[in-house]
Amino acid sequence: MSLFPQEIKCSDWVDLHNAIEALGGADPYQWLFRGHVEASWGLIPLIERECELRRLLPTELRLYDEFRSKAHLYTTQVPPVEDVVGWLSTMQHHGVPTRLLDWSYSAYVALFFACERAGEEESAALWAIHTERLSTKSHELAADMFGIPLDAVFESPERFNRIAFPHAFEGTSTGLVIPILPRFRVSRLSSQQGCFLLNCNYLATFEESVAAMMKDVSSDWLYRIVFPSSLRIECLKRLMHFNIHPASLYPDLEGLAKFLTLKNTLFPV
Repeated sequence: MSLFPQEIKCSDWVDLHNAIEALGGADPYQWLFRGHVEASWGLIPLIERECELRRLLPTELRLYDEFRSKAHLYTTQVPPVEDVVGWLSTMQHHGVPTRLLDWSYSAYVALFFACERAGEEESAALWAIHTERLSTKSHELAADMFGIPLDAVFESPERFNRIAFPHAFEGTSTGLVIPILPRFRVSRLSSQQGCFLLNCNYLATFEESVAAMMKDVSSDWLYRIVFPSSLRIECLKRLMHFNIHPASLYPDLEGLAKFLTLKNTLFPV
């Protein structure tokens, strides 16, 4: 099953700004946003790009076990041993492939990531997914399939293990994608107003799973805002006015270095 987002095409900054404000201006927490340097990119977690679907779960479990067992050798800032979401989030932060897909409650943070580097295509894109519709549907399915209360949080280790590593999907086309926010957070996640979406059906791709889950939901739950890559420099300059730049999004020395480099590129002496 394929995804068919509503598409909004923008030609300049005014169009782009108006499209963002029309979606998230009045209540920004109704939507999650994700920026893509190239408009043709799909919603594909890193682990789906790294291995075949049939090897996805054993690969993730091996990476998870090895990372959790060795992380303490390199830092004292680690999640509690039973905090699966915290460990997956920390792995994702450091570039280890997982099923997590990064999103932000801020369209302008997502726009920064769509413009952070130059792409090879003529267009970049912002994806937007309706938070309440996604959350309502995922809670309904989790209640039906696993008996999890509708008002329960997914992040507790016991509940998360039941829905993220089950065998309930074998032989079915059921999709289940859940929003999760780890209790143990790296600073960048907070700075970027971040949230993760996780595909619980590891027998399907992220796009197949979310499309199957949302197939009975009205068509206005998913948008893709497409804009010319030639707007990249203008967008980065305007985002500076919103205090959205590497130093605010990466609150460490790496972020400072990226900020100074970008500032010198945008505003040379």
